[in-house]
Amino acid sequence: MKTLYFLAKIHWTFILIMLCACLLLFWKLDEAPIVRWDEYTNVRVVEDTLSSSNYFLLQYHDAPTGFFFEKPPVFYWLGIFITSIIKSIEPLIALRLVSALSGLAIVCCTYFWVHSHSNKTTATISALVILATPHLFISNPGEIFSTHTFRSADIDALHLLFIVCALIFFEQGIKRISTRWIIGGAVLTSCAVLSKGPFGVLPYALYVSFISIQILFKDHTKSVLRTHIRHMISSGATILALVGAWHIVMIGKFGSEFINEYFFYHIVSRTSASLEGHNGYPTLYLDLLLNYSVFFSGHILVLSIITFVWSKRSTLFTSFFTFVPLFGFILSLTTISFVQTKIAWYLLYCYPFAAILIGTATSTMNGTNTSGWKKVFEFTTIGISLFQIGNILRHILYL
Repeated sequence: MKTLYFLAKIHWTFILIMLCACLLLFWKLDEAPIVRWDEYTNVRVVEDTLSSSNYFLLQYHDAPTGFFFEKPPVFYWLGIFITSIIKSIEPLIALRLVSALSGLAIVCCTYFWVHSHSNKTTATISALVILATPHLFISNPGEIFSTHTFRSADIDALHLLFIVCALIFFEQGIKRISTRWIIGGAVLTSCAVLSKGPFGVLPYALYVSFISIQILFKDHTKSVLRTHIRHMISSGATILALVGAWHIVMIGKFGSEFINEYFFYHIVSRTSASLEGHNGYPTLYLDLLLNYSVFFSGHILVLSIITFVWSKRSTLFTSFFTFVPLFGFILSLTTISFVQTKIAWYLLYCYPFAAILIGTATSTMNGTNTSGWKKVFEFTTIGISLFQIGNILRHILYL
């Protein structure tokens, strides 16, 4: 009987989603040719660092200094670790494996996070939207230059995983009023920053914004308010300590060489000017969201946002789970649109928020007047998802 009870509790839809995700992420992972420039550079960094005696400092022999200052180290350290442990694996496959595993974890986390606040159908739709987004699995979808995916040897998938996990930890910390969960969210936020840079602070920004609204406009006891303030300060201090430690070491060792290349060129200049020919118009990312070759369905996303805001208006600022997908999407889209260097793969950071918005929109259509629309919405969303997933699989098949 215990076995039957266990089988009854298994999320069979989740298992099917995971099998589909594994196909999309790992099938022919080693067969796609290496992409210049980013994949090639990332692989070279791992190879050059492995040939040195110091794995802490990233090496890149093509750089004038012989060291790699363009990105923080966490992604490369994971690639170095895998390659060191599994001697037979090549650095290219090790880095692609980090991305693919991160993509799998993102789908898994999204499913269970949504399921914990809604139901199996909502969670399934959210996960399917991620799997049905060509941009996450296909290089240069619709002939748009964009080589970073969940299958490439690039940092974005790992960076996004840390962001999603940090948000989940912050939500649990708020719900349980738990210091350990909040500090866990801060550590994961630090990992996000140390994976690709300042955008990784997004989970902490959303957390602070939400708590600030609670403090200013909601009624709480003095002890709860003090706890919230203490958590904000302690988590911020944790992020500053962890992120600052690596930066201090790098500045102390390399001085202006590191500051000029890492900070002024790769952060300040990319934000304030269009570099390396990556220019674009202000609404570029909105147009990409409406392109079926790039995203699951921008039109369904627009409908979902309207439905979500209208139905969740009473809890929009009282529930962190309700607050995050809408304002996470808006903040991500606004930030990448503000950055003057326009690169299509920056849009990857909007997709988990979009998936949660689309999935959660179905759970809001529960009234007698909306039950018919709910079924139409669900069937349409699942139908488009299966169609898009089929297209992605067909593309991978002919690599």
